[in-house]
Amino acid sequence: ETPEEIVVKAEISGVKPDRLSVVLSSDDRVLTISGDRFEEGVERADRIRCYQLEITFGQFERQIMLPSDVRVDRDAIKATCRDGFLTVRLPKRSGDTD
Repeated sequence: ETPEEIVVKAEISGVKPDRLSVVLSSDDRVLTISGDRFEEGVERADRIRCYQLEITFGQFERQIMLPSDVRVDRDAIKATCRDGFLTVRLPKRSGDTD
């Protein structure tokens, strides 16, 4: 949290933006990040066995509790994906920066 905004960062390597959802609850308290890390069928079919897998595939969902005393400017929320990280910037409403 900064005086101007709440910043949420999540590691989402291997998740395509069209398989990602970011939703803020109506009371501004819970940010839900969900998606699907998809493994191409060809990659899976060609593999004889896997000795170590550090990336899980399939659906996921994370809920992040936000501070109860902060109201978010919903019209100014921005989300970016870069280098395997999702960054969600939730600006505070005017008057909530103290």
